[in-house]
Amino acid sequence: QQYQQLIAQIEEAQGRREALDDLVRQAQLRVAASVFDADAVNALEGRLESLLEREAALAERLAVHKLAREVMLQAQQETFAEAGVILEPHMRRVLRLLTGQRYADVRLSPEMRPIVSAPGHGHDLEVADSPTAPSLSCATAEQVFLAARFAFIEVLWPDGGPPVLMDDPLVNFDQSRREAALEAIRGLATAHQVILFTCSHEYDRWADTVIDLPGPAAVASAAGD
Repeated sequence: QQYQQLIAQIEEAQGRREALDDLVRQAQLRVAASVFDADAVNALEGRLESLLEREAALAERLAVHKLAREVMLQAQQETFAEAGVILEPHMRRVLRLLTGQRYADVRLSPEMRPIVSAPGHGHDLEVADSPTAPSLSCATAEQVFLAARFAFIEVLWPDGGPPVLMDDPLVNFDQSRREAALEAIRGLATAHQVILFTCSHEYDRWADTVIDLPGPAAVASAAGD
């Protein structure tokens, strides 16, 4: 009985071996049938390694740029804060003059946007390129920015500097504020050359020199002649 059992086990083992041999032959046939270029595989592996190295280098650069950006933003905020301390007194002085003392308090936000304390409104008004608060008129916003411009000029060049160019900056001012602004411009002109471009002769009496330039039609006519 043991002998018969061993014979059965041997036959079963032989059957398994034949099946495994068949699988090995099939695998060998597949390997033989497959076409690949060892040099191409090596080249791709080299390319992959190069790309991984470049990715690591770019990640390092990105980290450096992020750190630099954070440092620059912090420096910008500190610079703006220091600039505000210096500029605000000059802006207040000029704004009082331009608005006849109506708007006497102005400060700069951390983003260097003027914030005006408007009497009678009960709150401060932040002045953007386009005024965000309807209670602050366009002319008043322009006067705030003009005061800021004067403040920058006085701080950067207290003893005179490059010419100051103005392109009809007073068109939205009423008569009293226009006169006040012209007084401020005359004061600025004691240390700076101020060149004011305008289509009106209203400012001629305030100027040391008036240069009358021909208009486009006259220039075109002269070119035609």
